[in-house]
Amino acid sequence: MLTEATQVSKARSEIFQLGAHVGGLCSKVLLYAPLDKEDNSKFWKNDSPGKDEISMYMGKILLSLLELCEICQLDLCTCIVKKMHLNGKKYPVSKYKLLMPLSKIISSYCLWCMVINLER
Repeated sequence: MLTEATQVSKARSEIFQLGAHVGGLCSKVLLYAPLDKEDNSKFWKNDSPGKDEISMYMGKILLSLLELCEICQLDLCTCIVKKMHLNGKKYPVSKYKLLMPLSKIISSYCLWCMVINLER
């Protein structure tokens, strides 16, 4: 078990890494993702170096979040569900359309969490 000082230090370090990964993602999106809506669909459907780099940074961000949750003894799935509940109060589903239903994303992630927990 980590001492409290070590835990705080590791959490702080992981947060800085997370920020660096988010900054990297932003720079890659600005560099590669097209601004024109017509070109947008071609970019996301086709394999391209820019799309690969963007997906790499998304993976880094997810891994950093998972590591941070481990250090802080939080369940990422629970955090997401709580945030969705708050957003649901502020932005009722009946008023807003989503590109992909968040419930599908979250249920897939929660299933993935259960598989990871079973392997431990």
